[in-house]
Amino acid sequence: SRRSFLFQPPSVAAAAVGITSQISTSPANAAGIPSVSEGMSAFASGDVDRSIGIYDTILENDPRQKPYLWQRGLSLYYAE
Repeated sequence: SRRSFLFQPPSVAAAAVGITSQISTSPANAAGIPSVSEGMSAFASGDVDRSIGIYDTILENDPRQKPYLWQRGLSLYYAE
């Protein structure tokens, strides 16, 4: 399956998360809205469904993010 291929070490997703692992301290995070980094971390750890939920929450709170949230597309691609 796609998911088993993606999560074989070393994973490109894990490398991407390593680059952007710091969680932002933006006002959105202060309000309890998850960050894109949290979604990327969930994805890299193999929790694709959780990453989709995080990205959906981000979009519910700020629909303007939709064109920029390419990570959600990757999560949907690898969802089973």
